[in-house]
Amino acid sequence: MNWQKIERLVPKSQLSNFYESADDVPDPKELSPEQTNLIIFDDLLLQKQNKCEAYYVRGRLSNCDCLYL
Repeated sequence: MNWQKIERLVPKSQLSNFYESADDVPDPKELSPEQTNLIIFDDLLLQKQNKCEAYYVRGRLSNCDCLYL
């Protein structure tokens, strides 16, 4: 399932952002800890893993759960 299909399944009442590149993903410090955040990393095998690492290390401080597919 690609991100375009997932984007259609996400309820419009939920705020969602989809990024083509790991470089476009905001830093975990930029997320609001007052909101529940979920980030799903998919198909990043050939890209830098720095953003993924930052979310796994500091994401919990921003109330963020991470999934890496």
